Amino acid sequence: MQGCEQEVREAEKGSSDDFKSDCIMRLSWALVHSKRPEDVQRGIAMLEASLANIASSLKMREKLYLLAVGHYRSGEYSRSRELVERCLTIEPDWRQARSLKKAIENRITKGKN
Repeated sequence: MQGCEQEVREAEKGSSDDFKSDCIMRLSWALVHSKRPEDVQRGIAMLEASLANIASSLKMREKLYLLAVGHYRSGEYSRSRELVERCLTIEPDWRQARSLKKAIENRITKGKN
């Protein structure tokens, strides 16, 4: 993760927006998959901050998916489900998103029992 953080710092010193965005995506991915809850929250915040200026539906899909993962790992299953459903409106056959949605629904179902 430190390598990703260093990469983002370097990218902010005048790299192209695409390169900077790619660096932020890698760091966000590492953060939402971290075992530390504060890292997951930081990853969620970074992704939410970067959602506003996305032109590509592929990048939007990827960021929404990572946000869904972050919220899932934080126990925020309803929010995670909303986000993964938005992913699936962009890419209905995306196996990863379908798998996450199933895991979310299993968690929600278990929580009700």
